[in-house]
Amino acid sequence: MKVIKNKVCFILGGLIALAGIGFWLFLLACTLLFGAMLDLELVLHQLLLIGLPVLAGVVLLVVGLREEYRRRVVLALEWGVFLVYLLMLSSLLFGGYRTIAFGHLLDRDWGLYLRFNANFIPFHTIGEYIRRFLDHSMNYDIILQNLLGNLILFMPMAVFLPCVFHRMYQFRYLVPVMAGILVLVEVVQLVFRLGSLDVDDFILNFSGAMMALGFIHIPAVKRLLQKCYLMG
Repeated sequence: MKVIKNKVCFILGGLIALAGIGFWLFLLACTLLFGAMLDLELVLHQLLLIGLPVLAGVVLLVVGLREEYRRRVVLALEWGVFLVYLLMLSSLLFGGYRTIAFGHLLDRDWGLYLRFNANFIPFHTIGEYIRRFLDHSMNYDIILQNLLGNLILFMPMAVFLPCVFHRMYQFRYLVPVMAGILVLVEVVQLVFRLGSLDVDDFILNFSGAMMALGFIHIPAVKRLLQKCYLMG
């Protein structure tokens, strides 16, 4: 009876996980091919509507596996979801509305581009958004997407990296890697003019990543991740 139950969990979980990931990739492909706008709200909706069912499928799949196979299968699934996240993150940072909005600036000189699309003063942009929030001079959705969105954008990265590269669980390894990734993102956006170079984006992205890393360092959370074979 237990063997039949495990097989049912394995098959059902695998089908749910594969269907969710396939549909996720389909939506992403449509976004990239047809130039649809990919924004934070869309990403969050996809995470809730697709990511949660995929997670449920993965749990069922792992429950249905024999003990000796669980770790390898979970690692493969981690890599699969991580790659999907990277594709969505790349489209969000370097495609969609940013390409449309800033593509016309490619023919302008660097000085003019930097003048309107770069901020090197820490907390200048954050302070401006807070000021506009307090005096009601800007739509709240825009403010929240730029502040809260940048704060949570790289949180999954700080969780995925320690899961697939166990050494990254330590702050001394993940901190310089995350800082390097964020600097690279800002440089790429500057060189290819796919958005704005803003030191406040780095501050928010890095702060969010460190918050996520701190969360998985909570003993109860770490034990749960280890029990689910998500962390060594």
